[in-house]
Amino acid sequence: MRTQKSNSQKRTLLVLIALLLIVLLGTRTSLAGNSKRTGTAGASELLIPVGGAGTALSGSTLAATSGVEALYWNPAGLARSEPVELMFSSMSYIAGITVSYFAASATFGDIGSFGVSIKSLDFGDIPLTTAEDPEGLTGMTFSPTYLTGSVTYARFIIKEVQVGATFKVVSEKIGDVSAVGYAFDFGLQYASPFGLRLGVALKNVGPQMQFEGYGLETLTSRTDGNSDQNKLRTQITSAPFDLPALFELGLAYELQVSSYNAILFTGNFRNNNFSNDEYQLGAEYAFQKLFFVRAGYAVQPEKDAQTDGVFSTSYSLGVGLNYKIGAVGFRLDYAYRSADRFNGNQIFAIRLMF
Repeated sequence: MRTQKSNSQKRTLLVLIALLLIVLLGTRTSLAGNSKRTGTAGASELLIPVGGAGTALSGSTLAATSGVEALYWNPAGLARSEPVELMFSSMSYIAGITVSYFAASATFGDIGSFGVSIKSLDFGDIPLTTAEDPEGLTGMTFSPTYLTGSVTYARFIIKEVQVGATFKVVSEKIGDVSAVGYAFDFGLQYASPFGLRLGVALKNVGPQMQFEGYGLETLTSRTDGNSDQNKLRTQITSAPFDLPALFELGLAYELQVSSYNAILFTGNFRNNNFSNDEYQLGAEYAFQKLFFVRAGYAVQPEKDAQTDGVFSTSYSLGVGLNYKIGAVGFRLDYAYRSADRFNGNQIFAIRLMF
């Protein structure tokens, strides 16, 4: 009986993985973009990473991520979490922008795990310029409001396989115009008997967004000779834009060097819908699961007529500390990520586990 049950589980596992890969790879083909579409997607804040561990590995943590930090990287990883987890991270992004992120998760036994998160961007005060005042001499300012909220559910299908899904609401407000949209993430993680982990994810899948609001209204002079009203109010219709959908496939393997030392190797392939594909590699050294040193490297081949054969690269570094006081676990992470034409990004994150 046990042998039959084991064989049945193995067949179920293989069928599940095969079906999911076929669906995701088929979707990847339908979404596949090229360099000609670069810059045509909006809501790029969806691509800004959060958390210290995954960022320090250059985003190559798809197959290894777990707990509340997995809400961003791969929703399936949420299934491997503590009963209750909280996380806050802050990133000094490019051009003085600050990215703040808060997430919480809870696990309910066989029912599965649930998580919520919110990401916000702080642009600071930007001088207000108009057609009449292009230099912004009035001293007036404005600050865009970018918010992304999400709800995630994940659970184990069988011992080796976990799946997850995220529903996200994206809100952008700039002055008197705004756009609201929604998107989905889908993910899977598989742990093989040999220590190798597989992760797949499809992210930011959703309908187009479009800016609306009375900030798109304008007054123009009438030409019909009506003396009662010499201005005509007209409405400008903004062009809708797509979300930056992407498909990811990742592998991870942990090498147990000794009872105190372990090294985690991670790798990702990312197919971007509106930019060139990207390859990500990372490594994490852990001492007694207490202290961590991380490094990552990302490569993005340029594939247009002018830059064919040129590679855009970035690197990342980070450290982490995992400590427990009584029944409460603390995890502090720091990451540095290089950036083209801007100063590098720095991320500080704290994670509490109950």
